[in-house]
Amino acid sequence: MNFEEVYTSLTSIGCCSRCCLRFIGDQSSNFEDPSHSLEELLSVIPEEETKNKKLRQNTCSVCLGLLEDSFPDELLLHSSWKRLQDYETDTYRINLNTPACIAIRDKALNLYLKQKFPEFCKLKNIDEVPEIHHVFKLSFKRKFDEHCGKKYNVHSGVQLWITLNHDDNDKEVEVMRNLDIIDHRRQHFFKNKVYGKNIVNDILSKVDDKRFSRFVKLPPEIPSTPLYIESVTFETLPIYFGGRYCKYSRILSQSPWKFGAIENSKNDEMNEELEGENGRNITSSVVEIIVDGLHQVFGFDKEKIKFSASGREDSDVRCLGSGRPFFVRIESVKKTFPEELFRKLEEVINVSPDVSVFDMQLTDKNSVKEVKCGEEFKKKTYVALCLVTEPKPVEEIVDRINKINGSIVTEQKTPVRVAHRRALMARKRLIHYIRAAVIPGHDRIFQLTLLTQAGTYVKEFIHGDFGRTYPSLSDLVSVELDILRLDVIDIDLDWPTHINSSPHPLVLSIKNEKIVEENEKQVESELTHSCSDIHNLSPSMNEGIEDEPL
Repeated sequence: MNFEEVYTSLTSIGCCSRCCLRFIGDQSSNFEDPSHSLEELLSVIPEEETKNKKLRQNTCSVCLGLLEDSFPDELLLHSSWKRLQDYETDTYRINLNTPACIAIRDKALNLYLKQKFPEFCKLKNIDEVPEIHHVFKLSFKRKFDEHCGKKYNVHSGVQLWITLNHDDNDKEVEVMRNLDIIDHRRQHFFKNKVYGKNIVNDILSKVDDKRFSRFVKLPPEIPSTPLYIESVTFETLPIYFGGRYCKYSRILSQSPWKFGAIENSKNDEMNEELEGENGRNITSSVVEIIVDGLHQVFGFDKEKIKFSASGREDSDVRCLGSGRPFFVRIESVKKTFPEELFRKLEEVINVSPDVSVFDMQLTDKNSVKEVKCGEEFKKKTYVALCLVTEPKPVEEIVDRINKINGSIVTEQKTPVRVAHRRALMARKRLIHYIRAAVIPGHDRIFQLTLLTQAGTYVKEFIHGDFGRTYPSLSDLVSVELDILRLDVIDIDLDWPTHINSSPHPLVLSIKNEKIVEENEKQVESELTHSCSDIHNLSPSMNEGIEDEPL
C-alpha cells in the first residue's frame, strides 16, 4: 500500500498528524507519539512535507484541533479540574460531547479517500478507522492522569463531561436538510427541525455516498477557527450497596406507611408511638431502619438513598433464613468505602430486635438487575402454622397433604383484602412443593412448608379466599383451613455474594429431599404467640400481601 502518497494527500488538505495516523494506521498505533508511528509506517517522509508541517498553523480540517497537542493544555487550565481533588477516588472518566460538524467532516474525508485511493481504502478497510473520541483518550489520558493524580478508567463513577462547540457548527449542520430523506407531503412538519448530534449521526449512517457527495464538499475545507470549550462539568454516577435482610417482627412493614395526617403532624405525643390496624407499628419500617444505619455509618443524605428488594413480605410475615436480597442506590457520593465499614453497618443495624442485615457489599448497576430480572419466575419457600377449622383429626389432614405429589397449578383472583386498591385480575401460580407436619400436643394446628412461584398469595392458597383461589389447599384436602402465622424462609436468588448469611435449616432439608421438624424451642415459641387464644384470632383475609413482586 502506498502510505506515502496517502499521507501527502492528507497533509495537503490540512489534516493533523493524529488524523493522518487514524486513516493510515490502525487501532494499535501509538497515538501518544504520532510522529514516531508515522515514521514506522512511512519509508520516507518527504522533506517538503516535514517542513510544511512545521510551518503550517492551520486548524485540522477533520478534528478541528481536538487531537492537536495544544488542546489538552488549554483543557487543563479549566478550573473544573480542581474539583476532581474533592473526590476520594483513584479513578475518573472523560466523556466528550463534540459538535456535530466533526462527524460530517470525518465522513467527508472518508469518502474523499475512497474516491482518490480506492485500492488503498479497500485493503485498509477505511470504514474501520479509530473514532476521534477514542483516539483523544488514547492520546492524552497519560497527561490527564499526571495532572490530577488519578487513573483514567472507563468504569469510573466520577465522570468529567467536556462539551465542545465550533463557530461554524450550525452553518455546516444545515446541509443535513438536504441529506435528510423527508416525505415532501410532510415537509412542512420538519421546517424547524433541529439537527442535533444523534440525528446527524443517524442520517450519516443511512445516506448513500452519491447523495452525500452532491451536497457536501470533498475534501472538507480547512476551518478558520478551532473548536472551543463550552463547558466542563463533573458528575458522579450513583453507587449501589447490596445485601440481605431478615425481619423478625410481625408488626413491621417493609416500606414506610404514608399518611398525610401523620406525616404533616407536629404533635410529638402523636408521633411517639403510632400503631396501625392489628398493632402495626407505622412509625418505622425495614427501609427506615436500614436507611438510618446507612446515614449513621456513611453519613449519606437520607433523601438520596433509594431502596429496592426482591419482592416484599407482609407486615405480619417474618423473613428468616439467609434473608431477602435488596440493594440501595445512593446519589452524589464523593467517597470510597473500605470493607470494614460494611461490617460496621451490619453491627449498627443488627442492634435492632426487628431487622438484621447480612452480606453487605459494594455492587454495581449491572449486578443489581438480577434482583428484579425474571421476578415472577423466582421460587420462594414458606413455613406456615395452619388451623383446621373443622373437628377432624389433624393427623389425617397432614397425611392427605403429604400424599399430594408433583406441582400444583392454582388460579388466583385478586384477593378480597386488596380488591379496593388493585385491579381485578386472575393469574396462575405454581406450588412446586408442599409438606405438612404434626405439632405434638396440638390437635387443631399443623406446620406447612411450601415452595412456591414468586407472587403467590400464600394465605389465599391455604384458605381459598371464598373460592377466589382455586384449587386451594382447603379444596385439595376437602377441609376448611385457615392460616395463623407465616414466615418466608428462603428466596431462591443467589445474590449478592454470600459473606456471613446462612440458610434456614428447613431449606437444607428440602434440598436434601427430607422433611424435618423445626427445633422444638422454635415451635414452642410460635405456639406461644399463635395458639394461646386461637378462638380470639381474626381471619387473616384482611392482612397484607405476602411476597408479591414490587
